Amino acid sequence: MIAPVRAWLAAAAVLLVLFSTALVPDTSVPRAEAAVGCVRDPNIGFCVVPQAFQIAFGKESSFIDTYDWHTQSFTDLGTTTITVADGTTRQVNHYRFKQLVVDKDILIDQNRGADYRVQITAPGPIELGGTNNAGQAMWTDVWGTNLEFQWGTCIITWTWVPDNIGLNISGCWLRMNAYAISAYNPQPQPGQRDNPINLPKSTLQLLNGGA
Repeated sequence: MIAPVRAWLAAAAVLLVLFSTALVPDTSVPRAEAAVGCVRDPNIGFCVVPQAFQIAFGKESSFIDTYDWHTQSFTDLGTTTITVADGTTRQVNHYRFKQLVVDKDILIDQNRGADYRVQITAPGPIELGGTNNAGQAMWTDVWGTNLEFQWGTCIITWTWVPDNIGLNISGCWLRMNAYAISAYNPQPQPGQRDNPINLPKSTLQLLNGGA
């Protein structure tokens, strides 16, 4: 078992990546650093975990009539290079969701081998972008790799978004290895402090390495 201080520093780093925009949303207030001396990605604006964590929306046994997640639009913004906290770089995909809601079952899992493992779970519905307190759709950007849908049960319609084709998707599970998640208001108003992230009944577990 790892030392308690080291364990909670690891957990804090994961939570910072997930909830940095929830803590200070829709403002230009600088985000806190994940650790002293970390290297912030200049485009994302905060420290990025050096090893990807797994995101899972929904269970693989689900059917079309029990939505696992839905979004007003999903856009693939292409590949980009990100700088992670230790100063090295990664080539990843940049994805954008509009009003992202996970209806059932979410798992966010960071496994650092023999060091530690952190899991965040919630039964749903969960907003990882959702809407602000005025009912306006928020955006969620994800930087990661190995995106996978259960295409056979997805409900998909097409939409046009600037410079790209967007997909309205619901009714299927999603898997991805992610380095960073940022939920935000694309058109913030002065003084707004809306919170686009909501994880009711969520559970955080800090496990032994490799558990």
